[in-house]
Amino acid sequence: MFMSLLNAPVNAQQAPPVNSAPAQSSPLDNLRDIHLPENIDQFPSAIGWWVLLGILIYIIGFIIFKTIKKHRALRYLRTAKLELISLSEQPANNVSLSQLSALLKRVCLIYYPSNSVASLSGHAWWDFVNNEAGQKIYNEDDIKQLSQSRYQKDSAIDKTEYTKLIEKTEKCIGLIVRQSIKKKGKKQTKEQNDNFSNGVAQ
Repeated sequence: MFMSLLNAPVNAQQAPPVNSAPAQSSPLDNLRDIHLPENIDQFPSAIGWWVLLGILIYIIGFIIFKTIKKHRALRYLRTAKLELISLSEQPANNVSLSQLSALLKRVCLIYYPSNSVASLSGHAWWDFVNNEAGQKIYNEDDIKQLSQSRYQKDSAIDKTEYTKLIEKTEKCIGLIVRQSIKKKGKKQTKEQNDNFSNGVAQ
């Protein structure tokens, strides 16, 4: 019997059982391809946005133009203030007062026609100054002292009075310069409106 077992044919290696169940599909198989969004333009294409951008650029340009124009118009005011500082450090006498009056006239000659300023003197000049400043800066005592300073010798005056006259002159110059710029702006606007009206009428 033992021999029969040895002589028995060796059975072929048994094959693994075949799985008869159908293969399961992967959930990733049903996914669609990824579609990237369309490129967005850097600038809006609607005409309204371009109009708004143009208006914004115009406003910014106008503000810059007005700022530069005002800065240039006030450059003489800054120079005059530096001269006033220098005069305040000088001795209080009639020579300094005369230089103070001369500074005020030089400023007015810049912002007003020379034919309407250069010929003014005495009380007429100081009336013009007070009128253009929009308020009475110099009283009668101030006018008398400033008018007579150019004809008197180099005599000392009260330091306190001298300081007050410098402060009044600084205030006066500031008012005159700003009033002049304002009037010039209104005049230019009126001329532009007149030119526009004449152009329409033609």
